[in-house]
Amino acid sequence: MTAVYDAYASKLGFENVKLQMEEEMDRELFADYVEVVPDTEKAEKVLRTVRRQLGLEAYECICQAAASWDKRKANAIFKTVVLGLHLPKKKNVMSCLTKDYVCTVAELSKKTWNEAHRYMGFVRFTELAGNILYADIKPENDVLPLIAPHFANRYPEENWIIYDERRGRFAIHREGKGWMILEDMKIAEEVRSQLSMEEDDYRAMWKAFTKSIAIEARKNEQLQKQLLPLKFRDKMTEFRE
Repeated sequence: MTAVYDAYASKLGFENVKLQMEEEMDRELFADYVEVVPDTEKAEKVLRTVRRQLGLEAYECICQAAASWDKRKANAIFKTVVLGLHLPKKKNVMSCLTKDYVCTVAELSKKTWNEAHRYMGFVRFTELAGNILYADIKPENDVLPLIAPHFANRYPEENWIIYDERRGRFAIHREGKGWMILEDMKIAEEVRSQLSMEEDDYRAMWKAFTKSIAIEARKNEQLQKQLLPLKFRDKMTEFRE
């Protein structure tokens, strides 16, 4: 969002600016490159403007697209925001599907939200010492900020931690309080070594339960893979060895 702010403030013109992710940047001839340093204040200004002027639908789509791993997101978000700010009816920006960049934002938003929605059902918590619930995930997209509110509402009276292995980030929730996101790889190793004494029993009971409700005669592995993709299973108790 900082890059969106800087690009818009540059006054270079809609057609003369292109945003790219640094880690996957394709260099072009006859182009000047400017590195953007993340700035929380600038990013918040962009998000406030989007929500106030472009509306809640555009705000949610842009936030979810920004959480995507896809390198197209930066330029698509920038152009969608600029388009929206210049429309007579600004809150209709996500309806402008004749624009390929608006379609890209909508596509990435949908994919990110779909993955987040699946994790809301597939996350499996482990009990740590001190009655702390812990789960680790490895999503393609940065869905941690999207799923944390769900678990904060579902377990408001629990202390829990969800760790994103791919990005080295934690969502941490304290009993009766809000949630926050932290980054600390050392904490990750320390936390995962503190299983409660009863956790092995809980895991065994859960595996026994899932096995007992399965109907062998109706086993359909192809359908199971569609509803429960393999990429989620290494983090799910019932599939762990």
